[in-house]
Amino acid sequence: MQGGRSFLTAEQEEYIEAQRLSTKFKPVRGIRVPESGLRLRAFTVVNAWWFEVAILACIVANSVVMALSFFGEEDTYGQTLEFLNRGFALVFTLEAATKLLALGAQYFIEKWNCFDFIIVAGSLLGILATLVGSSGGGGGGFVSALRAFRLARIIRIIQGAKALRDMLNTLVFTVAGLVNVFGLLFLLFFIYAVMGVQLFAKVQFNDEINSDANFRSFGRAMLTLFRFATGENWNGFMYDLATAGHDNAADGLPVYDDERGKGEHSMSLMRYHTPACMLACVLACSLSVITKRPRSHVCVFL
Repeated sequence: MQGGRSFLTAEQEEYIEAQRLSTKFKPVRGIRVPESGLRLRAFTVVNAWWFEVAILACIVANSVVMALSFFGEEDTYGQTLEFLNRGFALVFTLEAATKLLALGAQYFIEKWNCFDFIIVAGSLLGILATLVGSSGGGGGGFVSALRAFRLARIIRIIQGAKALRDMLNTLVFTVAGLVNVFGLLFLLFFIYAVMGVQLFAKVQFNDEINSDANFRSFGRAMLTLFRFATGENWNGFMYDLATAGHDNAADGLPVYDDERGKGEHSMSLMRYHTPACMLACVLACSLSVITKRPRSHVCVFL
């Protein structure tokens, strides 16, 4: 146990963890209120409770309008949706302009405002690209990408929903731990890719074992393992691997020996998967000890 934590109670460990997380918070800068004039009126508007509610309602409505588009729609229908989208873009542009007037340079202190400003700029650029394309300037996929960029605005709902905001903050705090998890996964992929090349490089191609999924090179083995990690037909590949023979100098490929029969591929599969099962059991038992949960719960899961 590092740092003598073996002598700490559960409450003391939670306190230390809370103190560690608190160091990641930064002090919030106060917003200077304009003294008088138009900026003060704008400041009063953007801080009113109904202003944020109205903007969130516009964001939801804009997302719904964008979802109403479909392939083969009539020109009148498409033009109506585009007109509504431009109207919402005008509303969000006025929102950003009002906040800029009220806050000045302080507008860019808050990250949500920076995010909103980027979305507004992208939306205006998309409208401009649409107008240029409609006049014969082209645009194609670039215009479509800019239109889809407007969908990112719906992320702003997180700002107004406390539960979603807390979940996002929790995810941000766990990023450092996720890096370690991904590092462990990469090591496992690396080990099994090398093992796969050593055991199954000479298996001939068939239905599932083909030029896209095989263990004939390290790079292809890594891609194949990543595909299996998504659950994409890994069992079909396994069955074909257990019954396939060895390739014999087909189409200019390297000569594959035929010293081993098909049955030995089944033994190779056992040697390939047994360490994975043992590792999963060890990790599950370790997690049960760390979380102080009964080990029987983990055994039922396995």
